[in-house]
Amino acid sequence: MKKTKRQWITDLVPGMQVNILLAVMKIELAKTRSGNDYLKLVLVDKTGSVEGRVWDKELSLELYNTIKQDQVVEVMGEVVDYNGLEQLHIFECKKVAADFYNIEDFVSRTNRDITKMKAELMQIISSIENKEILSYLKNIFLGDFFEIFSTSVGGRLIHHNYLGGLLEHTIEVAGYCSLIYQLQGQHFNRDILIAGAILHDIGKVFEYDKNSITFNITDKAKMLGGHIILGRDFIRQKLPSNFSTEIQEHLEHLILSHHGKKEWGAVVEPQTLEAIALHQADLVSARVNQASLLIEKSKDCHDWTEYDRYLQRSLKLYPKDSIS
Repeated sequence: MKKTKRQWITDLVPGMQVNILLAVMKIELAKTRSGNDYLKLVLVDKTGSVEGRVWDKELSLELYNTIKQDQVVEVMGEVVDYNGLEQLHIFECKKVAADFYNIEDFVSRTNRDITKMKAELMQIISSIENKEILSYLKNIFLGDFFEIFSTSVGGRLIHHNYLGGLLEHTIEVAGYCSLIYQLQGQHFNRDILIAGAILHDIGKVFEYDKNSITFNITDKAKMLGGHIILGRDFIRQKLPSNFSTEIQEHLEHLILSHHGKKEWGAVVEPQTLEAIALHQADLVSARVNQASLLIEKSKDCHDWTEYDRYLQRSLKLYPKDSIS
């Protein structure tokens, strides 16, 4: 491998020739309109993600049969602008042996202090007045499980997709729920709402493979329905025998409905005021995080960010101190 200055995804600009180490998050063989095979990839490092394309038919087939998801590869190619989105046209790609890379170069982490966030989550739990719910949550968030939860990712691609992202997202959702309660909470139960916020994504602990560089979906998640079902099953397993059936059903409903719509992955759409509030809080946390990550990625842009295919837009950039 050539010894060159390390390149990162955030360094990429159209026209650049690259020799870069990336991890394969997704690899798919596709066909052009004329019927020729080409290769579609999503490639990542700790600074972000980029789509890759291999247009040469023979190379596409060769790589598809030799390069696998979750492997680190050395990529030679050129950065192009495709409809406002940076894309990597790949001329050569080969697997890199584990001795030649540091796994931490491909896994990003939260910018926040995890120890402080853990303390913040425990403060939120302690604010719950219902003794049954309070005891239940305290028995979940302790020991090894709390450590695993605190370093888990909140997603693979779209939002909070870094170590510590699940804890960060959970605190944000609980914070938004608390604000909703302060402003419009005359008709709902704060303890149920906050408990739902804390538990809504707990199944993500079991959804992503922590031994995978790109946090592949586990076989269990694929077989049983992802973090929503895994989360509902987990909270059932942790319930004491004398736990309130009414509270249990409501907490399960909050987990099953927090995506809001069935086409967005909800098992059932929100049927209580608490479930409606939780869905909106979850959505705000996710969307603001998406936008913030896009702005960070576009720090060298002057007026508009790059186009984001998940937000389906670019964002106008204003300096923080431009309006006083």
